[in-house]
Amino acid sequence: MHRKSLEMIRIKQDPRTGKEVSETLQSILLNYCFGHKNSSILLFPYAPIVNYINHSKKEPNVKLRWSQSPHHDVIDVNALKLSDLKLMKHAGLMLEFVATRDIQPREEILLDYGQAWQDAWDSHVERWRLSSSSHDHYHDNIAYIQDLDNDIVIRTKEEQQRSPYPDDIFTSCYYSYADGMRRGTKRSDGIFVWAHSRSIFYDKNLRPCIVLDRYHSDVGYQSLMEKDYLYTVVILNRFGLRTDERIPRGQAHIVTSVPRNAIRFSNKIYTSDQHLREAFRHEINLDELFPPNWLDLL
Repeated sequence: MHRKSLEMIRIKQDPRTGKEVSETLQSILLNYCFGHKNSSILLFPYAPIVNYINHSKKEPNVKLRWSQSPHHDVIDVNALKLSDLKLMKHAGLMLEFVATRDIQPREEILLDYGQAWQDAWDSHVERWRLSSSSHDHYHDNIAYIQDLDNDIVIRTKEEQQRSPYPDDIFTSCYYSYADGMRRGTKRSDGIFVWAHSRSIFYDKNLRPCIVLDRYHSDVGYQSLMEKDYLYTVVILNRFGLRTDERIPRGQAHIVTSVPRNAIRFSNKIYTSDQHLREAFRHEINLDELFPPNWLDLL
């Protein structure tokens, strides 16, 4: 892809003049691309797992190379012109990670992202300042959500009127609408009963929900602790659900007997700290692996 395709233009109003001004920001996808500082081309890997390989300048244990596998349809990248590369409409380039030493079980796989990346990171750390607008809208979401997920009791909708959670946090529930409809867990009052299944705690079943009520089970009421509360919630839709998992428009889907461990806290879209205006953005550098024919910014 072209480097400029990851630029995002933000239009805002200048509070002093009232005029609209534009600001160029970089997509977070840039952090996962391979490239070179002297090229307009970026390579985005989409094989599983590879985007989880972190950087180490001092102790990398893998390196990248153009694929040499006989099972791959290998392209001679050094003979590939930049104009031909831009015309490619399918995945045809193959990089592979190669261990530079024996890697022990449970040892993290680490890659050197290149000197240009390291220089950019060092400069970013040195210049790092959080703007006042970011202070108002962001905090350490990961740590904060972990703390919330450790809370035994979740506030109901009514309780949140008096003691709200931050605006960029919402409650999510593990629930399958399709399973609920198929199993017939609907009571005579129209409320569905939450049911455990082998796959219920898969991420695909995590969806927004609103906590309406919190109560103890009738069985063994006196012996139950706060952690044994059950919840009644309204289940909502989210982007990316299968058709059979989407609740029909205008229909309130209420589910009861939801256990505490089936309720999590999530970030609202684009509000985690990785989306700060000041967040780090830089491609992973291929350095000497990058074909000279592709260096069009010299």
